[in-house]
Amino acid sequence: GVDHEPHPEVGHSGSLDLSDLDNALRALMWRQVSIERDAAGLEAAERRLSAWNHIIGQRVLGDPTGWSLVNRMLVSWLIARSALDRTESRGTHFRRDFPETDDGGWKRDISVTRPERS
Repeated sequence: GVDHEPHPEVGHSGSLDLSDLDNALRALMWRQVSIERDAAGLEAAERRLSAWNHIIGQRVLGDPTGWSLVNRMLVSWLIARSALDRTESRGTHFRRDFPETDDGGWKRDISVTRPERS
Protein backbone atom coordinates (compact mmCIF):
# COMPACT_ATOMS: atom_id res chain seq x y z
CA GLY A 1 0.00 0.00 0.00
CA VAL A 2 0.89 3.62 -0.23
CA ASP A 3 2.58 5.00 2.86
CA HIS A 4 0.75 8.14 3.98
CA GLU A 5 2.29 8.39 7.44
CA PRO A 6 4.49 11.33 8.41
CA HIS A 7 8.22 10.73 8.55
CA PRO A 8 10.02 12.48 11.42
CA GLU A 9 13.39 13.77 10.36
CA VAL A 10 16.78 13.36 11.94
CA GLY A 11 18.63 16.68 11.84
CA HIS A 12 22.02 17.19 10.20
CA SER A 13 23.72 16.92 13.59
CA GLY A 14 22.00 13.58 14.26
CA SER A 15 19.53 15.20 16.64
CA LEU A 16 15.88 14.28 16.69
CA ASP A 17 13.03 16.74 16.57
CA LEU A 18 11.08 15.26 19.50
CA SER A 19 8.04 17.41 18.79
CA ASP A 20 7.96 16.19 15.17
CA LEU A 21 8.33 12.58 16.31
CA ASP A 22 5.59 13.02 18.93
CA ASN A 23 3.21 14.43 16.30
CA ALA A 24 4.07 11.61 13.90
CA LEU A 25 3.40 9.03 16.65
CA ARG A 26 -0.01 10.53 17.39
CA ALA A 27 -0.94 10.60 13.68
CA LEU A 28 0.22 7.01 13.12
CA MET A 29 -1.73 5.66 16.08
CA TRP A 30 -4.87 7.58 15.09
CA ARG A 31 -4.78 6.42 11.46
CA GLN A 32 -3.57 2.82 11.79
CA VAL A 33 -4.24 1.64 15.37
CA SER A 34 -7.51 3.39 16.16
CA ILE A 35 -10.76 1.69 17.25
CA GLU A 36 -11.31 0.07 13.82
CA ARG A 37 -8.21 -1.83 12.73
CA ASP A 38 -7.08 -4.31 10.11
CA ALA A 39 -3.97 -6.36 9.43
CA ALA A 40 -2.56 -4.08 6.73
CA GLY A 41 -2.73 -0.95 8.90
CA LEU A 42 -1.46 -2.73 12.00
CA GLU A 43 1.48 -4.26 10.09
CA ALA A 44 2.41 -0.85 8.65
CA ALA A 45 2.18 0.72 12.12
CA GLU A 46 4.27 -2.02 13.70
CA ARG A 47 7.01 -1.62 11.06
CA ARG A 48 7.09 2.15 11.50
CA LEU A 49 7.09 1.92 15.30
CA SER A 50 9.91 -0.65 15.23
CA ALA A 51 11.97 1.70 13.06
CA TRP A 52 11.26 4.70 15.29
CA ASN A 53 12.03 2.69 18.43
CA HIS A 54 15.34 1.67 16.85
CA ILE A 55 16.19 5.29 16.00
CA ILE A 56 15.17 6.75 19.33
CA GLY A 57 16.64 3.84 21.30
CA GLN A 58 20.14 4.59 19.97
CA ARG A 59 20.13 8.06 21.51
CA VAL A 60 20.47 9.13 25.12
CA LEU A 61 17.53 11.35 25.90
CA GLY A 62 18.40 13.08 29.13
CA ASP A 63 15.17 14.92 29.83
CA PRO A 64 11.64 13.91 30.85
CA THR A 65 10.19 14.85 27.44
CA GLY A 66 12.53 12.43 25.69
CA TRP A 67 11.94 9.59 28.13
CA SER A 68 8.18 10.11 27.96
CA LEU A 69 8.38 9.77 24.17
CA VAL A 70 10.49 6.60 24.48
CA ASN A 71 7.86 5.10 26.80
CA ARG A 72 4.97 6.08 24.51
CA MET A 73 6.81 4.58 21.52
CA LEU A 74 7.20 1.28 23.35
CA VAL A 75 3.58 1.22 24.55
CA SER A 76 2.40 2.09 21.03
CA TRP A 77 4.42 -0.81 19.60
CA LEU A 78 2.95 -3.16 22.24
CA ILE A 79 -0.59 -2.05 21.37
CA ALA A 80 -0.03 -2.50 17.62
CA ARG A 81 1.66 -5.89 18.07
CA SER A 82 -1.08 -7.18 20.39
CA ALA A 83 -3.86 -5.89 18.13
CA LEU A 84 -2.22 -7.60 15.16
CA ASP A 85 -1.94 -10.89 17.05
CA ARG A 86 -5.59 -10.85 18.20
CA THR A 87 -7.50 -12.02 15.12
CA GLU A 88 -10.96 -11.31 16.52
CA SER A 89 -13.02 -8.35 17.67
CA ARG A 90 -13.47 -7.89 21.42
CA GLY A 91 -14.69 -4.84 23.33
CA THR A 92 -13.19 -1.67 21.88
CA HIS A 93 -10.76 -3.69 19.72
CA PHE A 94 -12.58 -4.03 16.40
CA ARG A 95 -10.80 -5.80 13.54
CA ARG A 96 -12.47 -5.04 10.19
CA ASP A 97 -10.91 -8.25 8.87
CA PHE A 98 -12.09 -10.32 11.89
CA PRO A 99 -15.42 -8.78 13.02
CA GLU A 100 -16.59 -11.68 15.23
CA THR A 101 -15.67 -12.47 18.85
CA ASP A 102 -13.99 -15.87 19.27
CA ASP A 103 -14.11 -16.96 22.93
CA GLY A 104 -12.74 -20.41 22.10
CA GLY A 105 -9.55 -19.07 20.57
CA TRP A 106 -9.10 -15.68 22.24
CA LYS A 107 -10.69 -15.40 25.68
CA ARG A 108 -7.22 -15.05 27.18
CA ASP A 109 -4.38 -12.60 27.68
CA ILE A 110 -1.76 -11.99 25.01
CA SER A 111 1.93 -12.16 25.93
CA VAL A 112 4.27 -9.99 23.86
CA THR A 113 8.05 -10.26 23.79
CA ARG A 114 10.17 -7.46 22.43
CA PRO A 115 12.38 -8.69 19.58
CA GLU A 116 16.11 -8.68 20.16
CA ARG A 117 17.93 -5.74 18.63
CA SER A 118 20.69 -6.52 16.20
